[in-house]
Amino acid sequence: KLTLDESLVTAMPGTMMKKPSERGPFDAMVVDQLASSLSAKLAQLVETLEAGAPASAARAGAAEAAGAALEAAKTAQQEGAEALKKAQDTRREKMELLEAATQKVKDCEPNRLKALEVREALQAELQLFK
Repeated sequence: KLTLDESLVTAMPGTMMKKPSERGPFDAMVVDQLASSLSAKLAQLVETLEAGAPASAARAGAAEAAGAALEAAKTAQQEGAEALKKAQDTRREKMELLEAATQKVKDCEPNRLKALEVREALQAELQLFK
């Protein structure tokens, strides 16, 4: 914010309304004082900008690094999602195989029981020959 002397602020409107050729010594002093104040403010703003340049560059570098980290995280997330899907697909396939094998075991149970009966009968018959 530009801060000017109160007397300069009061005199400035009248001075600035006059054409440069109509201005007197007091008006010239007002214009000079205004120019001096504006130059000082400009120098202060330039100094502020220059002082902030390294920090601005550091922030830009940090923003660039954060952007790169974000892209790396997105890539890692995508790879993780693909690996998860592959693992889920593999699990689904293995569960289907397990269900099929379990069903085959159930299907063989009557034959197993019949084979046990035959074995017991044959063992009993064998005992008769001993």
